[in-house]
Amino acid sequence: MREARARSNWSTRVLSQQSQVDRRTIQRIQDGSFPGVSLGTLEALATGLGVQTSSLVGPHLAPRQSAAVLAAEVLPANLVCVRLGHGLSQEELAAASGVPRSVIAAIETGTRNPALNTLARLAGALGTTVEQLLTGG
Repeated sequence: MREARARSNWSTRVLSQQSQVDRRTIQRIQDGSFPGVSLGTLEALATGLGVQTSSLVGPHLAPRQSAAVLAAEVLPANLVCVRLGHGLSQEELAAASGVPRSVIAAIETGTRNPALNTLARLAGALGTTVEQLLTGG
């Protein structure tokens, strides 16, 4: 996020105005002291910065396309696809990740706005990255 802000020469105050995310929240995310940041907050920040949401959790900044698909829209299908690709049930993924099965089910149906630390636990258990879970295409 710092790199994206630097490219635009934006302060946290400007990003806060552009994304409608509290400035202190932005500072905490950048400092790594807010691992429970929600996917919705990441989407708002990415939109404000004009980058894909996956860029905020991956090594490379990718510009947001005008008709960009929101990460929250691709996450459910990606999670199901990767889970099934490993031959895991929701219960088995829950046991491997420590994320309750009910939370996994809610993410897979798109009814839950997961926190970044939850996505990291799921990605780790599936041998993938959060960036890959959030990337469309």
